[in-house]
Amino acid sequence: MEIDSFLDDSKVNRNVGNNIVEATYCDSVIEITKTLPQNELTEYDCWSIFKERAFANKRPLPLDLKKIGKEIVKKCKRVPWAARFLGGIMYLIRDNGEWLSIQNNKIWDLSDDDNNGVFHILKLGYDHLQKPSLKRCFAYCAVFRKDYDMEKDEVIQHWIAEGFLEPSKEANMVMEDIEEGYWIKEMGPLKNIRGEISIYNLEVVEDEEEAKSPKLKEKEIFKLGLYWKDRDGHCYNFRAAESNYDKDERVLEGLQPHSNLKSMGIEFYGGKKFPSWVGLSLYHNLIEIKLSSSHKCEEVPTLGHLPCLRVLEMRGMRKWKDAKELTNAGEVLVFPCLEELTIIYCDKLRDLPDSLHTCISLQKLVVESCLDLSSLPGVLSPIQQLEIKNCSTEELPRGIQFCTSLQYLEIGRCSNLKSIPESLQSCVSLQKFEVRYCRHVRYLPGVPSVIQHLEIIGCGIDELPSGLQFCTSLLFLKIGDCPNLKSIPDLGEVFHSLIHLKLSNCPDLRLKLSRREGHLKDFDNRWVY
Repeated sequence: MEIDSFLDDSKVNRNVGNNIVEATYCDSVIEITKTLPQNELTEYDCWSIFKERAFANKRPLPLDLKKIGKEIVKKCKRVPWAARFLGGIMYLIRDNGEWLSIQNNKIWDLSDDDNNGVFHILKLGYDHLQKPSLKRCFAYCAVFRKDYDMEKDEVIQHWIAEGFLEPSKEANMVMEDIEEGYWIKEMGPLKNIRGEISIYNLEVVEDEEEAKSPKLKEKEIFKLGLYWKDRDGHCYNFRAAESNYDKDERVLEGLQPHSNLKSMGIEFYGGKKFPSWVGLSLYHNLIEIKLSSSHKCEEVPTLGHLPCLRVLEMRGMRKWKDAKELTNAGEVLVFPCLEELTIIYCDKLRDLPDSLHTCISLQKLVVESCLDLSSLPGVLSPIQQLEIKNCSTEELPRGIQFCTSLQYLEIGRCSNLKSIPESLQSCVSLQKFEVRYCRHVRYLPGVPSVIQHLEIIGCGIDELPSGLQFCTSLLFLKIGDCPNLKSIPDLGEVFHSLIHLKLSNCPDLRLKLSRREGHLKDFDNRWVY
């Protein structure tokens, strides 16, 4: 077991089922540690948190487990840490019967109102930890006094001293050494290295031959991270001379991994193009590719033909212009299994491939801070999450009216966008809709009655979406910086569900609240008269 993976959630070794939970009800701790807030979320948000943990590492999501999982999430009472904790526990459980036993466990019927169910949920999770070593580690933390500030390394030493954990074996020792900058040629002869490896400080590698010395191509690595930075995030390659780009290209060429690779991340790479092995059909098992902060890169590999690719993320590719490189000309079906596509901070990107509208599995599309992007391809009905922010597009993707699975729609700082299609009302699953700083949007269509979270900030509208008074599932309503908005209709029955109402900087707004606003937990009406 790799100790860091057990404790550090960002490096959880999902194959061995290690999980760690950080739970707090203190706002100051949340601010410092950036953990999840304790506030109630929408059902969609809570399910997303649970699903991310329970079906991590692209574990299949069968319909029967999805149905059970959603019922378990309901029992979390929209509390974020509970969904996250239980999601981590459910990841370790493969048997459908055990999922049902957790759903129907009598512990849910016990009262624990003072602690929001904290102790019951922790007990439920503890009982279903399948590895005795995890239970011992979990229980040992009780020896520390209340509010004791536990350091990661200190806890590890306690666990090792008690015999709960064995010191790392050869493979994990090498993984730690590599992360600290260890190279030279000692890794090459070690044949038993497999699993997950992250290699840092690649800027110190001199040439392709040195890069080949670990013999990554011969080692069964399923997840590989290649970073031109240190473990603390300090990048010494960012301001490298323009003439050094070919050195990084040669180094990356020499780091070709094993053909069984499933996940690959590359960050702060300084080359202008990626080597020939990236995108080869040889890597037909790849399910995740993340390319980040390759600021000099002008070309990307063709990836649309990879049959198993589910997650593709491109960030900070500031010189990349032509996304059509992602697919081969004439391909009828591209990215057959792609579920998530994220493109952020690609300043010069002009368009996306039209063939993306054939991505029959696409569930999440995020396009942000692509300032030259003026149009978007159509989307298909499986899409569940759509985010378009800080782009030059004049209209939303075609086919949005057929997206009956769409649950989350966010549009922000699209200065050329003038309207949102009336057909939005056809998105019958939409739970969360946010539109921010689209100044030319002067009209918003009606929203479906199942909406739970609605934010309208910095728009030119003079009235709210029609039918809002019938949205009896609405929990959160925020309206701000809409100078043309003059009135809000009586929301009537909506106040039976509404928990948070925030209004700000709408100087001409005259607000008349129903007498049924007593359910509100949070009402903020700055700059409203």
